[in-house]
Amino acid sequence: MKGESFKRALALVLIGFFCAQCGSDTRESSKVSVAISPGKPAVRTTDISIVQNLTTISIPHPWFTFNMQLTNTADAHLFVVGIKASVQYSKSGKIETAEQSLGPADFLCGTDFCTEYITEVSNDTTAKANISQVGPIYISALPDPQVNGADSYFYQVTITLEGSFGPALNSPTANFTKQFTFSTTAEF
Repeated sequence: MKGESFKRALALVLIGFFCAQCGSDTRESSKVSVAISPGKPAVRTTDISIVQNLTTISIPHPWFTFNMQLTNTADAHLFVVGIKASVQYSKSGKIETAEQSLGPADFLCGTDFCTEYITEVSNDTTAKANISQVGPIYISALPDPQVNGADSYFYQVTITLEGSFGPALNSPTANFTKQFTFSTTAEF
């Protein structure tokens, strides 16, 4: 009987310890702020082409673009390795979701290399070294009212940033996840 009580107590202590470890990621992530511009991106209804990584890429309509500024006041460098956009829209009065994921190859690459992360944000506040600009970020091939029955070009967007904190990308000390939400506008 005493052995069972000890095991339960030990299990509760270990669960509490592991939950406290998970919480440390949240505390560090809360020390990163995100600002986007424009605050309410406009949806565009024509296809365009852009040159990215020395390659011409087609951006199919409807699409929008925005820039992101990250400010890191955590105790370690931040490495962002993924961006996921969950785009909610109305179709026949029901809310539906479309998703798009972006990784390092969708951003700056050299002629013979790509970094393993989208951006690195220092924790050094000297000369604002803890601020990083990311963009332009294109979210494209969205549900189109003229093609697949979306009710409008207005979208509610949730962006999830993923990565890690640490002295180097291959030496993480904590996970990083940050979500933020914004709406688009349709200006034609």
